[in-house]
Amino acid sequence: MERGNIALWIILVAAVYVVVGAHLNPTGRYYIDDITGYKFPYYANLDLSTENSSVTKLILVIHGGQRNAIDYYNLLYNIAQSTNTLPKTAIVAPHFLCWKDNPTLDVLSFDCDGWLRGLASVNKDTIYSFTVLDWLLIAGAMRFPHLTEIIVVGHSAGGQTVQRYGASTTKGITEVLRVPVKYVVVNPGTYMYLDDKRLSHSAHHQLKYRCPALSGSSLCNFTASDFVGPYWRVGSCPEYNSGKYGLENSEGYIRNVPANTIIQRYPSRNFTYLLGDLDVKLTRPLDLHCAANDTGYSRKQRGLVWEKYLYLTQNVSNTTQVFKIVPHCGHEMTCMFNSSEFRAEIGSPTDPIGLVHSRRL
Repeated sequence: MERGNIALWIILVAAVYVVVGAHLNPTGRYYIDDITGYKFPYYANLDLSTENSSVTKLILVIHGGQRNAIDYYNLLYNIAQSTNTLPKTAIVAPHFLCWKDNPTLDVLSFDCDGWLRGLASVNKDTIYSFTVLDWLLIAGAMRFPHLTEIIVVGHSAGGQTVQRYGASTTKGITEVLRVPVKYVVVNPGTYMYLDDKRLSHSAHHQLKYRCPALSGSSLCNFTASDFVGPYWRVGSCPEYNSGKYGLENSEGYIRNVPANTIIQRYPSRNFTYLLGDLDVKLTRPLDLHCAANDTGYSRKQRGLVWEKYLYLTQNVSNTTQVFKIVPHCGHEMTCMFNSSEFRAEIGSPTDPIGLVHSRRL
């Protein structure tokens, strides 16, 4: 057996071990029973500890800042059920609890803002939020032998999670899972940049006053020379490339992956970014830190700047990483997930299904 295959086998066996204790209660809530004595909750329509040869698609959906995983699970479940794709689709919605949720001591919980950044659990400093995502994806790859695609999707804070996880994971990838993996990033508030380049002073001025991108996909006609580094306002915003905003002073799970590895691999990762055309509010819970505002003022504008940054400075192809504007939707996950643009990404027909709309993030 080749060395790489041995390493893969060890990883997959470990994944099976941590999910073998999973159990389901009447609400559809499972737990991963971790070997360190803690458990992690998630919602799913199928048991990840039982093999199922009917499943060809795995959708891992990550909640937003309100940590309402059940709402995300129910929405994806209803979409799949209404379009007759449910029998072959596994839907998994991890639930990242924090102190506000009053978790019991045996349940893995996280800082209320830390889970989206890949930080360690408060119970066990060697288990990161992104470690849990690795577990779930590897378990799915093991238990569903006929998988042909894996889709990792998140909205708002969940979208930030997907972008950072997709950039840094060394296990939740096609090469390890042996299944094509796509990351769908929906309306994130911030992005983890790959170097110290940001818009120049003059380009940023244009962003605010000349091309605010309040409708459609229009933005200033920036060129590669409009992105400069180090950042012109580094003196007043020293954190602009640190923590969740960039690869300097990386945190948690991401700290364990060399920055050069992330930079080199990012262009080949399969990403789709969906931006709500009406997601232009400039108020909280939008991140208003200077490091965020200096990449754009609204979520939509930040997404359009990120698009320019990737295409102009990071050798990213628009065939591997795609940006789409979703018309008539603001910062509302139900509107975004019911759109034809989102349905196309998860491979479901676009017939409306009459769901009750929710404004929870």
